[in-house]
Amino acid sequence: MTPRRVLGAVAFAAVACLTAAAPAHAPQGIAGTPPVTILYQNFPNPFPTATSPTTCLWFDLASSANVTLAVYDLRGRLVRTIVPSSQIPRTLVAGYYGRGSSGVGGGCDARFAWDGRGSDGRTVPAGVYLARLGVDGSWQMRKIVFRGP
Repeated sequence: MTPRRVLGAVAFAAVACLTAAAPAHAPQGIAGTPPVTILYQNFPNPFPTATSPTTCLWFDLASSANVTLAVYDLRGRLVRTIVPSSQIPRTLVAGYYGRGSSGVGGGCDARFAWDGRGSDGRTVPAGVYLARLGVDGSWQMRKIVFRGP
């Protein structure tokens, strides 16, 4: 193999490695993994609005972890589990979550949106709820204001 072919093969292998490790949900224009794990404030808040029947939940993971993301009422009762779900495993790789493809759904991945319904499919009463992100035993919470149907 010539030196040029060796360099080409090494470069191809490096790109393949980086592509496999990079999460598919990274926001456009942002490379690498997030520097910290954080749960962002949901948006829109309050919801629903004239333009959005759901609220979007974004979070970043600085490293691979076991994750739970759920909505609770103010008495601490579980309303709905977002992660894990049938579409999202409990163990997630480092990356950016909740962002949708640009221009579709206002930048919200529907798998990480809450529509104001409980796990039973019924619409919950209007009020204040809590989004709670659990990552390997640490917790972060954000207030969600649901206006009702």
